[in-house]
Amino acid sequence: MGNKSKNKDYLVQGTILVAASFIARIIGMVYRIPLKNILGTEGIGYYSTANELYNIILMVSSFSIPLAVSRMVSERLHAGEQKNAYRVFKCAMRFAIAVGASMSIVTFLFAGVITKYAMKAENASYALRVLAPAIFLFAITGVFRGFFQGRSTMVPTAASQVIEQVVNAIVSLAAAFVFVGYGTKLGEKKGNDSLGAAYGAAGGTLGTVISIAVALIFLIAVYMAYRGRMNRQLRRDVTTEQESDREIYKILIWTLVPIVLSTVIYNIGTVLDQGVFNAILAGQGYTEKQWGRDCKELPAFIIKRLPVRYTYDNNYFNDLYQGIPIGGYNKITEKLFEGCEIRLGADYLADKEKYDALADKVVYTGTIDSYFDYCFGKLQYRSLRFETEVLDCDNYQGNAVINYTDRETPYTRIIEHKHFEFGTQEKTVITREYPAEWTEGMEPYYPVNDERNQELYKKYAELAGKEKNVIFGGRLAEYRYYDMDKVIESALSCVKKEFGNE
Repeated sequence: MGNKSKNKDYLVQGTILVAASFIARIIGMVYRIPLKNILGTEGIGYYSTANELYNIILMVSSFSIPLAVSRMVSERLHAGEQKNAYRVFKCAMRFAIAVGASMSIVTFLFAGVITKYAMKAENASYALRVLAPAIFLFAITGVFRGFFQGRSTMVPTAASQVIEQVVNAIVSLAAAFVFVGYGTKLGEKKGNDSLGAAYGAAGGTLGTVISIAVALIFLIAVYMAYRGRMNRQLRRDVTTEQESDREIYKILIWTLVPIVLSTVIYNIGTVLDQGVFNAILAGQGYTEKQWGRDCKELPAFIIKRLPVRYTYDNNYFNDLYQGIPIGGYNKITEKLFEGCEIRLGADYLADKEKYDALADKVVYTGTIDSYFDYCFGKLQYRSLRFETEVLDCDNYQGNAVINYTDRETPYTRIIEHKHFEFGTQEKTVITREYPAEWTEGMEPYYPVNDERNQELYKKYAELAGKEKNVIFGGRLAEYRYYDMDKVIESALSCVKKEFGNE
């Protein structure tokens, strides 16, 4: 009868823990959707990079502590050794504090080095530094969870996991939203358009730190409430042979090592996959072809924009809404300029005083260096060349855009226009897109945001800030590599700034 009761209790406790883990995972998956929308493609890249590194560090330092402590405590309780079980708890706590604190400090101090050289994403260092205290907190939390699990009490662990995820979701979303705004404003002042994404990712990881701290406080409270009962059990323990701290540390380490090794080997693949992908992409010459430069000469966010996929999803980005609006962008521009006078073939800079006199404010979207007559020198831009061909078939490639990343192919992509709105014409029109270095007389398409050009742009940005009646906007005037949705977002923000809620 006793064994049946114990088995039933184990089943109930196990079910509680599994259910809690399931609920925690669901919460974790759900909140990632709005978080991704807040951070954007670049921000979620920094966030993911920081979390990948954080998980690797946890695996090495403290991820396996709950399992090891649970096993050691359970073995001693099964033998009726209450005092030795408690000694395991105390030794494990000292071990966790020492290891957790050391790894937290190392991570915080070397976050920049790790993200820059290991992941080629230096801006992820902000998020990784925020995560550093979580390593220490997680180690201590793991000891408490292992202690309760070893005593066949799964409710504290289960409840703390759910609490942790709920707090994580709330704080991550709120902090990411606030930090993105702050980072964006700071980036505008410093001429660094990646700061909004970097700070947003740091805000997203702040939820992890706060949630683990809250979970730890909960477990400490449960432990204090449970301590009276545990003291009574310790007083009844008549075990004569007490294990030494040295022996417990030895057993603890030998229990942890195989668990750590197997966990690291199993999970390290995701980090390696990203590194391999970046290396392959650079090796194929995509970056050299698109930008006319080695990827090492460009900021990491340019590579991070390209998603790694393990499915047949052919979307270019991870954004929820993407593509061309129904009817094309002409539908938008026609309504925007309805009732306005439009002059084509005009050169604003050639007759600047005349055009400035027509309005109280000027919206300038041309190259910022030409506006100031290249007084600090010329910025670098990339241009494009297009070759269009009509083919005697109804379908050429099945998709609107397909990229060609190899060096041997001179163009970077082929655009098949009918697939943007699923045309049914008997023939199809394709356009091959060739990258080109911009020179005078060519159309500039996007900036080259390397270190040299960013430093030069900062000088022009300072001059632009002194212009009271001119709004500088878009890829060329702000010298930013915008995606279309970000251009529209920037324009709407500018309108709100100029007119408020009118």
